[in-house]
Amino acid sequence: MAQREAEISILCGVDVGGTFTDLVLVDVARGRVLTEKLPTTADDPSKAIVAGLMALRNRLSLDQREAAIRVVHATTLVTNALIERKGANIALLTTRGFADVLDFQRENRFDIFDLAIRFPKPLVEPAMRWEVPERIGPDGEEVEPLDEAAVRRAAAEMRARGVEAVAVAFLHAYCNAEHERAAGRLIRETLGSPYVCLSGEVAPHIREYERFTTTTVNAYVMPLVDEYLAKLHGRLECVWPGVTLSLMVSNGGVCSPETARRFPVRLLESGPVAGALVAAHFGKLAETQDVLAFDMGGTTAKLCVVRDSRPNIIAQFEADRTSRFKRGSGLPILVPSVDLVEIGAGGGSIAWIDNLGLLQVGPRSASARPGPACYGFGGTEPTVTDADLVLGYLDPQFFLGGKMALDVAAAENALRKIADPLKVDVEQAAWGIHDLVNENMASAAWLHMAEKGLDPRTFVLVATGGAGPVHACHIAVKLGIQHVLCPPASGVASAFGLVIAPPKADVSRSFLSSLEVLDFEKLNAQLEELQDQALDVLLKAGVERRQVSYSRVADMLYRGQTHHIEVTLPPGKLMASDREQIARAFHEAYHRVYGTSLSDAGIDVVAVRVTAKTDPPSVKEDLFAHDGAKAASEVKRLMYAAAERCKRPVPVFRRDSLREGSVYDGPALIESPDTTVVVEPEWHFSLSSSGALRLSRRQQAASGKERHG
Repeated sequence: MAQREAEISILCGVDVGGTFTDLVLVDVARGRVLTEKLPTTADDPSKAIVAGLMALRNRLSLDQREAAIRVVHATTLVTNALIERKGANIALLTTRGFADVLDFQRENRFDIFDLAIRFPKPLVEPAMRWEVPERIGPDGEEVEPLDEAAVRRAAAEMRARGVEAVAVAFLHAYCNAEHERAAGRLIRETLGSPYVCLSGEVAPHIREYERFTTTTVNAYVMPLVDEYLAKLHGRLECVWPGVTLSLMVSNGGVCSPETARRFPVRLLESGPVAGALVAAHFGKLAETQDVLAFDMGGTTAKLCVVRDSRPNIIAQFEADRTSRFKRGSGLPILVPSVDLVEIGAGGGSIAWIDNLGLLQVGPRSASARPGPACYGFGGTEPTVTDADLVLGYLDPQFFLGGKMALDVAAAENALRKIADPLKVDVEQAAWGIHDLVNENMASAAWLHMAEKGLDPRTFVLVATGGAGPVHACHIAVKLGIQHVLCPPASGVASAFGLVIAPPKADVSRSFLSSLEVLDFEKLNAQLEELQDQALDVLLKAGVERRQVSYSRVADMLYRGQTHHIEVTLPPGKLMASDREQIARAFHEAYHRVYGTSLSDAGIDVVAVRVTAKTDPPSVKEDLFAHDGAKAASEVKRLMYAAAERCKRPVPVFRRDSLREGSVYDGPALIESPDTTVVVEPEWHFSLSSSGALRLSRRQQAASGKERHG
């Protein structure tokens, strides 16, 4: 049984990225925070996690080591297993005549001009799909009984072929999963495996391809996640007896290991979402509710729009795209998720020259091993980190706070692979790489926000990740953004996002009805059932019933359309008298998205969702504040100035030497063990009471404050 929230006095966030593993430990009672950053151990991510936790534990006093601790973990394990196709040997059991749904996929082409278009490959080969006689109608009534003998024969054949996990996906199981439950029991008995996934539990929604695919993904990674979590929890127990482990899920909440083992598909976006949470948190502390979260690590960069201090949640996303940035080219996943845009641009992204002689950056990455050339781990390809080092943005003797020295000569040698073909010097090649990767990220942000009808110039850019603050000013200029916020411990901010993430459960189900004839008694029963399911998830995570609050939404659309709009339902028991209010809320929501509404068109409800959550863990707002008692450094370092095409000396500040409220002028470099903030000449910066750095274009400078050149 998970420990109750009231018993936990130490929280630790662990974010395993493609290059580095970040840890943030918060002693809630004493208001103390410790951070750790170390290279990811790709062969076994738990090795770096345990090493980092041991390092943090050794820095605590003896009485702190006796405190109850909760470790919240974000992992890319599921994503990597899916991309690399290193999951279990799985089978699909489906309704007779529907084994080819995984091959039919969708009728649309995501790129109509690509004659060699490649669609995502199903996880289950045709030879590993079994059909059985059964049929449930779209109204949930049985049309044909389940042939149990056929299920047993299929399970016996699966066992003979060494099947490790099974996805059971029957037609119309979203409205009645009784046949799936019966088949699941028979398969477990015959196959002898606990890894059996039912589509009516994993993704109870219409659209067979999406539901079948989500269920097969869940089955594909289930044994891997089960083994990993068991091993990780055992190793954590050795470091800190009695530790409670929680997992970040795609919707921005945390769940218990039991829930993660049962529904590992919910961990697909586990890693990236924490950056959006921390951006929302510090944006709110800065009284800025609309922010663009920008998280750039060693392998990728992520963008997320946060409005009213809440990241947008979508009901479906894609994984393992055949064309990385084209919607429709991936496997559809029917799991609620924070709406993220991922770009193949990180510190380890490799620069190269294409067949036309043009400079390109990414999406290939040097990852943790061999890593950028300057790491000295055997990498020889030119990367973004190598370019940033040569430009003077990084201190080769203070990387990771001095724990890891960078090799400038190795970086320069790697960059000659770009400089020589382009007939420029190494510094110009480094600037070209830096500027191009910034342009790629800014273009992705423009497109993402334009699709939502948003203007990035009205947002504040919140930069996190080891490389985010290095690139933030340049990206903001390209987007016309006037203010940048760099949270404290920006380089490990996602790990802090895990600490402040609340236990949260999103449970949804298809519910098909015209609003005009909506059966409110049936709707109330469905909402109550979903609420009980969501509550059960939180109780397993150690949450007390009295701490839980609920919100309810319906997915609705105009009759004949295919894309729905999310509408918040009124609280309490719904009645026929609420029909007009729900319709009005839908028209208003539709107008906000599309700029118009169709007041005379019919309205359909297609799904309902209940979100159960608690308040986030209580941490002090000034947790990262310091008194600025350290003397400001007089050190200067040569930094590349694009306008002058050469390096110029700029002051270097240690972040903990800055004084709250004072305004400092750029250009400057602000260093901390986890990252470096690059401040361009036309910017100024100040430190807030929360420990966040606020960078602003110089014309926005406030008058009457103490200034430092």
